[in-house]
Amino acid sequence: SFFTSNPGNTAGMLPLALPKRSVTVIHDVTFLPHPDWYSWRDERLQKIALARARQASTVIVPSDYTRDEMIHHAHFSADKIHVVPLAPDPEYKPGPTDQSVLKKYGVGESYIIYVGRLDAKKNVEIIIKAHSHILNLSAGKAGNMRMKDLQLVLVGAPGFGWKKIAQAIKSSPHGSCIKV
Repeated sequence: SFFTSNPGNTAGMLPLALPKRSVTVIHDVTFLPHPDWYSWRDERLQKIALARARQASTVIVPSDYTRDEMIHHAHFSADKIHVVPLAPDPEYKPGPTDQSVLKKYGVGESYIIYVGRLDAKKNVEIIIKAHSHILNLSAGKAGNMRMKDLQLVLVGAPGFGWKKIAQAIKSSPHGSCIKV
């Protein structure tokens, strides 16, 4: 039997009685080293989901990092965990950029886009600092017009730590080049 368990998502919670051979998927266990990034409720739900995942005979994770975190912080046996990287369907091919969408949101020709929850654990502040660093490095370099105009587009709902992210945007010397 195969079950998915996304800690914090009760819809993905494992059933109370598992078959002898069962497989589950854990996407991350960031709540263990960083409980301060989660509400009490979310942390509790994730701990329950993790406890249920211990009963599965096999656990699939999307990365070596998640495997190592599960071994180190959750004390899972390494031979129970299998890494299966996430990937788009091989048929996925990016289409042409829809210029009307860029115009609607005030995005220029040169941009970096982040799509995901605007959350502290997603390191959005680091992305903002990296964008600023790129612009600082390209300042004054002849023939680097695209980099001078490089925008950072952040797409996603505000999450935990949004106030610090908003402050990082506001205090960035290139805050006017950041679209949210």
